[in-house]
Amino acid sequence: MITLEDRAIASSEDRAVWLKARRSGVTATEISKLEAGGAAFGRILNEKRSGVESFTGNRYTEYGKAREEFIAAWVQERFDIAPNKMLYGSERNNLLMATPDGIGSDFNGNLVLAEIKTSKNNLMKIPRDYYVQMLWQMYVMGAQRVLFAWEQHDDQWPDPQPLEDEPRFQWVERDDTEIARLIEIADRFLEALAAEPVTEVNYDLELDELAQEVLVHREAEKVEATAKGVAWSALQAKLATKADYTQSSPYAKVTRSVTTTTVDEVDVDAAKAAAPDLFEKYEAINKEWADLLALHKKKVLKSSTSLTVTAVKGTKNA
Repeated sequence: MITLEDRAIASSEDRAVWLKARRSGVTATEISKLEAGGAAFGRILNEKRSGVESFTGNRYTEYGKAREEFIAAWVQERFDIAPNKMLYGSERNNLLMATPDGIGSDFNGNLVLAEIKTSKNNLMKIPRDYYVQMLWQMYVMGAQRVLFAWEQHDDQWPDPQPLEDEPRFQWVERDDTEIARLIEIADRFLEALAAEPVTEVNYDLELDELAQEVLVHREAEKVEATAKGVAWSALQAKLATKADYTQSSPYAKVTRSVTTTTVDEVDVDAAKAAAPDLFEKYEAINKEWADLLALHKKKVLKSSTSLTVTAVKGTKNA
């Protein structure tokens, strides 16, 4: 009998191995895109073959990663479903893969899973792509139910906050009719992938993922800096005619004050006029010292480090 442990492929804690393993099969995220149709089939096929993903994340996905640990701990305490980092293959074909966010069992010993999401939107009506991901996880793992745990935030960047003290949740049941259709889609994709196998990556996958994260955050910083600059300029313009002003709301306090003071400042021209001979001696000594320094030099070994990350033409990082 093939056990769940037998079907374990790689842990996401070893990112390089995990990413490499995912390139050869169909994951829950990918089946949701393939099921949606359109250009996804060809795009994902090219990504598998080249190792270059067209989407590597944005501020929403990064926020979701940061919150997942806290929501997973809540799920474990409330439902006894443990967090999971392991990529598994299905019993029929280990190229049909999934990494559920949590794995546990119900009172009858049946396997149950957890899927964790964060969103600026209310997810009581589960989006189609999330639903498909959970169906795929149930198929790959052999589970009957998935606990869909989600958290809505206020979308106030750069530091969004959860709207409620605890995540919301609902159970999603297995639908074998829907799953059979997904398997057909995945099998067609694997056939196309096998016709032109995945090329061997000649670069460090983990380094590449970190570099892609740098690009994502860099783009987010540019967007935030531009938005902040526009808001700051508009704020300054609105307060330009006000002398002293302050206001407070539940969210922000604005204070503008205009202060006029008299300070002592060195008057170089007056000093030159008061002691021209002294100033002439000062300049002569400076020149003499500079000439002396130019005659006394030594060789010193110095090193510098340069690190650059740039987007590859034709890829999208936000």
